Parts: sequence; structure tokens; C-alpha cells
Amino acid sequence: MGIAFSLAKEVLMDFNGESCSKKWVAQLKNIGEVYNICNTHLRMLFICKMKGKAHSWLHSEVTRIREPVAVLCEQLMAAFGEKMSKSQMRRHFEQRNWKFGEKFAVYLDDKLMLANNINIDEEELLDKVIEGIPDKGLRTQARIQCFANPKQMLAAFAEIYLEDIRRATKDENETSRANKLQEMRCRRCNIRGHLVKDCNRPDRVPGSCFICGSMEHWAAKCPDRKGSRETNGLNRTNQSSNNFIRGVQFP
Repeated sequence: MGIAFSLAKEVLMDFNGESCSKKWVAQLKNIGEVYNICNTHLRMLFICKMKGKAHSWLHSEVTRIREPVAVLCEQLMAAFGEKMSKSQMRRHFEQRNWKFGEKFAVYLDDKLMLANNINIDEEELLDKVIEGIPDKGLRTQARIQCFANPKQMLAAFAEIYLEDIRRATKDENETSRANKLQEMRCRRCNIRGHLVKDCNRPDRVPGSCFICGSMEHWAAKCPDRKGSRETNGLNRTNQSSNNFIRGVQFP
């Protein structure tokens, strides 16, 4: 029993009155069952874990420390219980969403703990857990799977971080923007792949040649055209566009 008590003492968190007393009491009882601790030793575990405000509360009455552990738990929850109404607790449960950078297991555990404070069946619970997933693709996948209970959902999503999903989406958006940029032409030099604000060529006089800047001819008749085909990125389509604008047809 001494070993079991020591292990339970290491596992159970301290209670200082700042966190949810109902959640802490549930943890105390679960740990007591796991390590097969009798009520006497469970009361000792309860007492040694009281810290801060909870420790002051425990000794505010001289005889409180001698009460059975079940009575101590009831009094603790009455003293440090939730101050919210049922509607507030339900709203708090519904507003708890899966956060970026957070593992799904952490989100689910917190959601289930909040569900303990309200009257909700398992089907609605699963629906609310799915609604709390901010990524539309993952929400759709979760609904398609038709999970029977939270354990099945945890097994499917346990190792997923929302941060990975956001990074993948960001990479896809950046790739898409880069592809679109490659199709755009600069209005200053008529070269694909950048915009005017990123162009390093000097300002071109309106109506001048795109290749050399001369006012004497258009790009289609520019003597520098052959040598600059590769560097300028001009092709037959560009020439046709310039010819069309000029209103002159070239062979």
C-alpha cells in the first residue's frame, strides 16, 4: 500500500483553489481506483494535496480534516465549485474550439471534461466536438467517418496538430500565388513573372519599344529583338499583342 500511495501522490496534481474542483475530485477518485487505494489513504492523499487557498479552507474548521473523504470532496466542490449557471457552462463548452498548435487529444479531453457539467448525450457531444474543429477539410472527414464514440475519434485524430494543417494550407496558397505571378506581365517591360513594383528596369515612355525603349519603332521591329528574346522573355504572343495595339499587322 505504501508504494501505491507514493505513486498516486506523484501522479495527482496539487489543488490550490484556482482550477475546477469537480475535475480535480474526479482525478482523485480515478487515481484511487487505479492504484486500489482505500478510503483512509485516499483521505490522506486528499489532505496532502491541498495548497494555497484550498489548504487554508481545509484548516478553517478544526474537525474538517477528520471527515470521510467523500464528505471532504463534497465540501470542496461546494467551496470551489463552478460559479457559472447551466447556460453559461453550456456556452463555455460550445465555445471551446480546437486551437492551432494544440494536439487533438488535448482538445478532446478538455471538451469531454466541460461536457461533464452539462446534460448532453453522446451523439450531440460528438457533433459539438466536430463543430469545434476550425479546419473545414478535417470537419468534413470527421463527419464522413461517422464515429460511434469519442474514443474512435481520438484514435483517428490523436497525433494531428492544427499547426501542420495551417502550414500545409499556407504552402498551397503561396504556390498558387507564385504560379499566378508567373502568368502575369509587367506593364513596364512586358516580361512575365513580376509586376511593375518589382521591376528593376527604368521607367518606359508610353508608346516606346518594350525592348530598347526607342520611340522610332515597336518591339516587333526592334533590332535588339533576337538578342533579347531569351532575356526579355518575349515570344510570338507578345509580338502579336503589340501589333494589335499598334493597329499594324506584321508577317
